Amino acid sequence: MTLIIGIILVSIGLVILIAAVLKTRRKIVDENIISDDEIIQQAFEILDGLNNAKNYEEILLEQSSIEEKLVMLFDKLFADNKIKAAEKVLNLMTNSEIAAKGINTRRGLVFLKMGYFDRAADEFRIAVEQNPDDIKAANNLAYIFNRMKRYEDTIKLLEPFLSDDTNVITLVNLGIAYFHSGDIENAYEILNAAYKKNPSIPEVHLYIGNCLKSLGEEEKANKAFQRYLVLSGKINIDDVSKKDDLEGDKNKIDTGEDDYRENNIEYNGDNGDSKDLNNKPNE
Repeated sequence: MTLIIGIILVSIGLVILIAAVLKTRRKIVDENIISDDEIIQQAFEILDGLNNAKNYEEILLEQSSIEEKLVMLFDKLFADNKIKAAEKVLNLMTNSEIAAKGINTRRGLVFLKMGYFDRAADEFRIAVEQNPDDIKAANNLAYIFNRMKRYEDTIKLLEPFLSDDTNVITLVNLGIAYFHSGDIENAYEILNAAYKKNPSIPEVHLYIGNCLKSLGEEEKANKAFQRYLVLSGKINIDDVSKKDDLEGDKNKIDTGEDDYRENNIEYNGDNGDSKDLNNKPNE
């Protein structure tokens, strides 16, 4: 009987102890919760000292959710190349446990702009794992793979996205990967599809030229190289010879190993349209 009473008392003591621990934990959590007003105040502090700060402050005054405000603020700062401030907004969202859609992709873009390619790749990889249809994250991860000469990884990543409506950035990334992996015919087909979607992308003409040269089409390759040189601003269109003679400009052309710009890292939505490829990032 004494033993039973002892067991009961011990059980009661454990229940009381557990209840006290849970109460303490709830109190700590409650104390660490940041109110929406405090989050907005911290966001305003991030904007202190920025040029044209009022343009960004207006976003925080809009009638929308706290998540929407911070996402819009990040996108605006990132588009304006305010990378440090954009990073601070992301950190504020993370610390405040605001689960915004695309936060890993956005964090990856910041790391990519800052030159932290491994960290950017990790974020894009997480984004793709969470949402296999995130073409923005996939394109940027493919860009990093190409930069690292991991062309087979790019092909494996992007081939599932091929369709009649394939994003032009996807086509360029994939075409470059095909070319450097030795699949010239596939590269040529994919790059021509990219050309039809957007004929103003210099790299498309560079790699079409490389493909044509590999296929023995020297004359056609030279024309593609000329278009590349004009579109990339390396020569003036008025300087193009009527004979399509590139002898004086061949030193301006390479195989594209080092000429593939960081051209698809500007964030402008969830699908990555063709203007990404026409904007060289500001350093």
